[in-house]
Amino acid sequence: MANIAIVNYCNLKCKYCFADGMIQEKTATISLEDYGRILEFMSRTPNNHIGIIGGEPTLHPHFDGILKETNRYCRECNTDSTLFTNGIELERFLPYIGDRTGLLINCNSPEYQTAEIYQKQRKALDHLYSLSWFDRKATCGCNIHPGCKDYSYMWDIVDRYKLNHIRCSVVSPAACYEEWRKDKEGYYSMMKPVFLQFCEDAIKHNCRLGMDCGHIPMCYFNIEERETVESICDNLYQDFCSPVIDITPDFKATACFGAYDPVDIRDFHDIFELERYLMLKKTYPKVQANCMGKCTTCRKHKLLQCQGGCLGFAGAE
Repeated sequence: MANIAIVNYCNLKCKYCFADGMIQEKTATISLEDYGRILEFMSRTPNNHIGIIGGEPTLHPHFDGILKETNRYCRECNTDSTLFTNGIELERFLPYIGDRTGLLINCNSPEYQTAEIYQKQRKALDHLYSLSWFDRKATCGCNIHPGCKDYSYMWDIVDRYKLNHIRCSVVSPAACYEEWRKDKEGYYSMMKPVFLQFCEDAIKHNCRLGMDCGHIPMCYFNIEERETVESICDNLYQDFCSPVIDITPDFKATACFGAYDPVDIRDFHDIFELERYLMLKKTYPKVQANCMGKCTTCRKHKLLQCQGGCLGFAGAE
């Protein structure tokens, strides 16, 4: 799988954003021709799912053309795609979204948005609900971060749209939380009660949690806490990241967005070759550097069966 960042700018300034390092004053937008070249690179390996990311992808000046190219790629390669969006500008592009493209809408607390932006997102969600896209083609996501302790807004969304499944993530130590990279134990200890409360609320609202790559390793929970988490969460035992390649508009790629020195995809024949290179040259050294706290005495970490949580804690190369 690869995510293609078609723009490097956004209409929000989320304080936890893992793409913060890419959001620069000098904007970059991929051309339709270059987007087609990246899709051709992807097509050399069969059935390669793609993600469309940014920045905020719906801000691309020719986003309807991006969607048309994506629809063509999915049909010809017999695969699917996912659009990662905040949903603010989504409504006008719904007619262009093909049958093989799913939506993941990131939902922030209203305290981090203007009332106008929050209402635009809600209007788009209302439209998706009227189309019966939720739990079939679209889902909502929530990023759990140190700056937000009250997620009642998310449970309002779950109830309003009758969602039985959402994606969630405990954010990486990025953007304004970058100082936590030096204290993995402290960060996970701080975020554990927040995440546990989120799980308990999910149980009350009968809504399963699909865990994104950002989650607290299970060794940080006691038996009772593990039972709570396991009862409501999916994807808990992805203890080692398989690289999800992130490709920027200039054909540069990393195995974890913003975490490594990028490589040029044009130096590789296909995505399989690129994934193998990034795993061996970039991810494995990061796993070794991520040995701190509980990991120092962990057999799974020593045998490379667990990477010890987010590789953002491994620090700079």
